[in-house]
Amino acid sequence: MPDSQAVLEFFLEEFPDAVPLIPNLAAELPGASGRTVGNGCTQHPGTSADNCDLLGDDSHAIVPFHGQGMNAAFEDCVVLDSMLDGCEDWQSLFAEFERVRRPNTQAIAQMALENYTEMRDTVLDPALCAEKSLALELERRFPTRFIPRYAMVMFHPQIPYAEALRRGEIHRRSSWTWTRRDCNTDFALAEQLISERLAPLARA
Repeated sequence: MPDSQAVLEFFLEEFPDAVPLIPNLAAELPGASGRTVGNGCTQHPGTSADNCDLLGDDSHAIVPFHGQGMNAAFEDCVVLDSMLDGCEDWQSLFAEFERVRRPNTQAIAQMALENYTEMRDTVLDPALCAEKSLALELERRFPTRFIPRYAMVMFHPQIPYAEALRRGEIHRRSSWTWTRRDCNTDFALAEQLISERLAPLARA
């Protein structure tokens, strides 16, 4: 772990404009945690007010490595708004809201952590680069059925996070099947499996 003087020298060299804005930088940063964490807590009826709920970016507590914090927050608002007309009481509404949203918030939390691991460890790995290139080719050939998981999350807001996670797992399990021993792709087999396992998707 770097000492206080090393931290200060690094920031003075790399981020000199930030140093005056962080008065305790040299003292606090060396002891700061470097862990990447998320929080999968749930609502606990009876421990909070019946007519109060927390939603949006602050309530998700997931790692930021998929850039979906604001999008997930807007989705919270859209889903809650769609449920208001049928609301009988706030406690029931919030319980149903959690039930509906939780699969998607769990999914984006998992995918954000996996995306961090990929960026940290394997982004330049030749096998992963080949897999990404193949995914783009499959999307080009079968655009109504195959969209890479990253693209589903980032560019297709009509696809729920839980569905992107589910389909991404199908992609992963199927990929070894349509890759021949010579490492080339059997596109005829890929088309068959994609047609059998992946329903058509609406594209934004």
